[in-house]
Amino acid sequence: MVEQALTPARALVARGTVRAVVFDTTSMTTVDADVRSVVFELLSVFRTAGVTAATAAVTSGAARMMGAAIAFGAGLPIEFFATFDEALARAKARAAKKR
Repeated sequence: MVEQALTPARALVARGTVRAVVFDTTSMTTVDADVRSVVFELLSVFRTAGVTAATAAVTSGAARMMGAAIAFGAGLPIEFFATFDEALARAKARAAKKR
């Protein structure tokens, strides 16, 4: 599933400025360590495009810990929230401050 996000992410950043990134992982039922390199690459795509921080809706503590470690390595800080609405609201607030 994560691999499928790389192509649209690259297309999105190629079209212009990306101010905010929101990840919704609330439907995730398991955490697979094999996705680390793909998530790192996905975060790097956005970091390279100028995104300075991201938000994520995460219900799994294990996914939150893994995500934080990968984000640190990729150089793209992520704030974690329990719901997508909370993560989206934070991303909108951050983007509004940058205008």
